[in-house]
Amino acid sequence: MRGSRRKRWGISLLLLLLLFLSGPLFPYARSLAVMGVYSGQHSRESFLAEEGIRLEIPGGLATPGRDWHPLVMTFNDDLGFSRYVGKDVRLSILYNFGAFDLGRGASSWYNPESPYYGGFYGAYAIREGEVPREGRREHLLRRIREATLYDMKHLVLESIGCREPVMEISVEEVREVPSYAGVPDWEQADVTLKVNGPIHRADGDHLAYLQYGKPPKAWYRGEDFPLVALEGLVYFKYFEKEELLVAFYAVGANREVLERTDRKILSQSILAFRGD
Repeated sequence: MRGSRRKRWGISLLLLLLLFLSGPLFPYARSLAVMGVYSGQHSRESFLAEEGIRLEIPGGLATPGRDWHPLVMTFNDDLGFSRYVGKDVRLSILYNFGAFDLGRGASSWYNPESPYYGGFYGAYAIREGEVPREGRREHLLRRIREATLYDMKHLVLESIGCREPVMEISVEEVREVPSYAGVPDWEQADVTLKVNGPIHRADGDHLAYLQYGKPPKAWYRGEDFPLVALEGLVYFKYFEKEELLVAFYAVGANREVLERTDRKILSQSILAFRGD
């Protein structure tokens, strides 16, 4: 009897495990587990960690709604970005994307009806040496544009199978900001973007599906990676002593999403240097 009861329990647990692995909750759990480990490794190996620079951005749990993924992830790509800009630079990207729709098993980043469609927030940390004061704003905006193009086209869209990604960025307005994230003297840029949206017919098993899930058939409208207009904002500052550009950014479907994300999440970030 005892052995038979154990066997029944074992079969029940196995069935529950199989249901979980085949259900919509598994991609979300996998995203948390895989990206938590992968991002943690990149965070520890970043030049920010090497130099004791603390750059922390709240995740989706900072707000009560299901707006953004719980984890803000880190990715380093010194070599790739250096090749892209033709100069030795160091790049660490902090990023987050739309929360998972638990019924669909995929991020709202794929959902054309969601205000988080194609959206991200995070920061670029770029080390490239001294940047002269003369023409500094234009240089920093150009470098941020390059980082955004490289990130969105080559690291994001190509990773989900978009073979010829398109992206256009227009800077609408730049203004000075007295303080941001507890640090004085920033500049803010409002931007508009025209870029491929991420929705597409799932094709194969791209590694990026581990973090976003697979695009659901219910969200597909018959066109792979259709162009979409998005809004964006950037807060940027060059730190002379550290020879470091930090650019906090948010991208979303409309200005309301950006302002809410800025107010509730991005502006609550922490940026501190060793010895502060």
